[in-house]
Amino acid sequence: MKNYIKTIAITALVSAAIAGCNNNDDYGIPNKVTTCTEPVVTVNKTVAEVIAATNSQVRQYPDNDDTMEAYVTSSDERGNFFKIVSLQTLPTDGSAPLGFSVAIDANTLFGHGFYPGKKVYIKLKDLYYATVEGSAIYGAAYRGSSGTEAITVGRIPESAFKKSILPSCSEISEEQLARPLTLTQAMTNRNINTLIDLQGVEFGDEFVGGTYFDANDEANTAGGATNRTLVDRTGASIVFRTSSFANFSGNKISGKSGVVRGILTKYAGVFQFVARYESDIRLTEDRFDNSPPITGANITYGLYNENFTSYAANNRIFPNAINDPAIGSRYWDVRIFNNNKYIQMTSFGGVAETNRTLFIVPVDMTLATTFSFKTASGYDNGSVLKVYYSLNYVPGGNITDATLVDITSNFNIPAGPPAAYASGFTPSGNYSIPAELTGNGYFIFEYRGKGGSGPTTTMQLDDIVVN
Repeated sequence: MKNYIKTIAITALVSAAIAGCNNNDDYGIPNKVTTCTEPVVTVNKTVAEVIAATNSQVRQYPDNDDTMEAYVTSSDERGNFFKIVSLQTLPTDGSAPLGFSVAIDANTLFGHGFYPGKKVYIKLKDLYYATVEGSAIYGAAYRGSSGTEAITVGRIPESAFKKSILPSCSEISEEQLARPLTLTQAMTNRNINTLIDLQGVEFGDEFVGGTYFDANDEANTAGGATNRTLVDRTGASIVFRTSSFANFSGNKISGKSGVVRGILTKYAGVFQFVARYESDIRLTEDRFDNSPPITGANITYGLYNENFTSYAANNRIFPNAINDPAIGSRYWDVRIFNNNKYIQMTSFGGVAETNRTLFIVPVDMTLATTFSFKTASGYDNGSVLKVYYSLNYVPGGNITDATLVDITSNFNIPAGPPAAYASGFTPSGNYSIPAELTGNGYFIFEYRGKGGSGPTTTMQLDDIVVN
């Protein structure tokens, strides 16, 4: 028997499962195989039997003719999987399927017949196997470069995998494999490597309008892939991981909700979800928002004068304004100090979260000539306030659908003290509204902060006037 010693560690295998090798739309992948010779094998082991005998100890399968069968769930056709094949069983008794993976040191596995729904025979003789990150993996032996490290499971060489991992001539629709599950139902080790339709999910607020992969997002990017977050109505969440080589990696993330199909994986003890194609991301429903915009009941386009004196402390509902936590859950709300009322927003304290909170006032741009306000900030550890106008925002709508024009540089918005509050409010100065701005429009105050890492500056607004 031969021990294939490959130079790749199992931890790298798991993290590299979606580190693709080509970002070309066609990848040089052969067309789907149309001719096929059925392998001559006898299936004499079930996946359940083999997995039951698998644990964290790396072992080589005995020298016998044991063979099992399963169906492919993953695909490297669009670059989001790399040198690994996820497979699952197809139970006929209503039980949940079992998933596992096979590591193969070959590119374009789709072109070798490993595509979703394909039945594959696994001849277990001489393969190395173990339970890694909660799921069984089969491959070749790997030993570190020094030759003294313990053997782990690595990739089967391209020259050898066809002896053990044999696509059949049978395939089924992947619809027979995919199961509809909630996030809570999905996140269990038994489901790793299986095909799942995550129900009722959307991307986290902070990722909407961004891209699936972003090399500049260093906090969420490592190993050639970017982590985003899928959430559901209950607050449950899971990492959604996309390789830089996925052909949809640079596309914009939708703000809608719906179903996302993909493969459950796990790395460093954290569940991750990986789509195979952009078409797996089926977000067609309205976004569910646990902190929706509060749209005033009397939105009126005219001039504007608001000093907040008529509101109770902590009020966040304003008849002629929109209060929108576009990212995060925090609203602008009324505060009082020294008998003066104003609105305030901060990312400081409480549960740390990323915030983008908007206070939006409607204006008749044709009538209006000037715009001003007053600010005060405290415990200032970074700039958090920007000011915009928009002519196409829809009250209560998704702010990412609107065109915002940044006019912040026209105002005096001084920094506050780092360990106290400003002693008073500072006038912004008057902004002369350009004559070409006509019709209904909006002035928008945007607070951007981030709990924990900052900035978490507390910002206060008062005396918003449009004349």
